Amino acid sequence: MSESNIDRQLFFSEFPSSSKEEWEKIVAEDIGDPDYISKIGWPISGLPAMAPLYTKDEIAHSETLPLFCTGNWQLCEFIPDYNPVKANLAIKEALNGGAQCCIIHHRQSEFSADRFKKVTEDLADSGAELILDIHPSDAGAILNLRSITSPKISFLVDTFSENNSDHIPGISDSRTDVIFGVNSTLYHKTDASIAHQLAVSLSMASELLLTEGQKAAHSILFRLETGPLYFPELAKLRALRILWHNLLDAYEMMEKPDAQIIAEIKQSEAQRDATNNLLISVSKAMASVLGGADKLLIHPFDAPSGFTNRITRNIQHILRDEAHLNKTADPAAGSYFIEKLTGEIAQEAWKRFGNIEKGGGFLSSLQNGQISEVLS
Repeated sequence: MSESNIDRQLFFSEFPSSSKEEWEKIVAEDIGDPDYISKIGWPISGLPAMAPLYTKDEIAHSETLPLFCTGNWQLCEFIPDYNPVKANLAIKEALNGGAQCCIIHHRQSEFSADRFKKVTEDLADSGAELILDIHPSDAGAILNLRSITSPKISFLVDTFSENNSDHIPGISDSRTDVIFGVNSTLYHKTDASIAHQLAVSLSMASELLLTEGQKAAHSILFRLETGPLYFPELAKLRALRILWHNLLDAYEMMEKPDAQIIAEIKQSEAQRDATNNLLISVSKAMASVLGGADKLLIHPFDAPSGFTNRITRNIQHILRDEAHLNKTADPAAGSYFIEKLTGEIAQEAWKRFGNIEKGGGFLSSLQNGQISEVLS
């Protein structure tokens, strides 16, 4: 036995192990209440109060499985498309600043080939991923733009966004350049709980698998907004990967692609001060990448400008190049609290997803106005 092993054994022999019951007894005595959870437990909307202490024995095996292979994420930037020339310049500035993916937000009445060329001019060799976020009503433009796509660009269509419940014609072939967005950010704005958001996301994904076929599983992008609750939001992304795997199991899919998740961080409506927004964005960004986001999109913490866009990008550069958060696979694994929270969120979201399916699925619930009721 090596000297270091002997020293380790001698050192730990001085500290006898303690059971959870012994720890709880001490905590209860210090607080003066046997029901101490009611005083120091963390109440989270839609979930039982989380205790301050968990042990390995309380973590289900399924909650400790590796949830993703790498912590490396894509640095994304939001590009409004109100002026195609300005959008083109903004894309080039973002790429020069280190962005790896630009999401071009298009909400005009039409998207012509000429406009498309102006937005993507001189970007053929950029090497970056460009995603055109197109309105569902403009989805037909995809067919016209495919023939002139340069550089390679993907078309993101939020099939069920903005209360749109109609199936989109013309893209049912699930071409590789079409991304089906599963956008639950609308429900985040309505203060839906984390379990609500995931249940809605899963139900939208299920509708896409039904309407587009199982091949659509490779083209689905989950869009989630990261809120201010650090640990629950971190666990939310981890729980979604478990839920997605369960959904593909339910469809008896042999090949199970990993969930693709983009976490979006928007300005805090509660904090009007730009400095506070910046600090809040940093905390949300950490929760997003530690939770395993594949893409991270941080909206400017103040009115968009060259300065605010650069500072916003630098949040991700610091997390990646100085904190090295992209070097660790599933960094939250092994924290019994986060593992337990992940499991609780996944279990509650799956139950609520089942309630939606019993009501006919997402489209039926949306059309008859029952989507909120089945989630409650």
